[in-house]
Amino acid sequence: MPSEEGKEFYNRNLDRDNQNAGFDLFVAKECQCEAGKVSLLDLGCKARMVKVHQDEMEEEVHYWMPPRSSIWKSGVTQANSLGVIDKSYRGPLMGAVLPIHKPTGYWSQLSAGDGPKTGSYVWMNCDSRDTGSPVIERGQRLFQIVAPDMGWIKEVRIVNTLPETVRGEGGFGSTGK
Repeated sequence: MPSEEGKEFYNRNLDRDNQNAGFDLFVAKECQCEAGKVSLLDLGCKARMVKVHQDEMEEEVHYWMPPRSSIWKSGVTQANSLGVIDKSYRGPLMGAVLPIHKPTGYWSQLSAGDGPKTGSYVWMNCDSRDTGSPVIERGQRLFQIVAPDMGWIKEVRIVNTLPETVRGEGGFGSTGK
């Protein structure tokens, strides 16, 4: 169920290919990440996953929300390693990210002229432009939904409502410490 911010991305990306296990999620709102702090990215949708049995009965299942393999290019990593979405969760999907500081230099061992190297090292700064505070733009794909068995997600449907559960929209640690 896409939010207003997510509709433009999800409505045109529903085609499924049986070669891919995951369904990409889009960042719905730009976010300036702060170095050393976790940021929550709005992924512009609510979701549930069902397993359809041969008798066409639907069974709600838990699912994974791992990072896409290309997340490293964005300057962030998934803060909680791997998202586990409980089958009873009905709130907005959010991605917790932590900026990764891209190396801006290297350590070099000092030497005395043409003589042997000393035991001292110095940091050689190459690039001071990387602040460690990346901007995540609308439409970026950093996360994906993956079925619990890593199988192909055959169909993605856009709906206006999701069935209610006792848990509802409580997320990120709402079911315990």
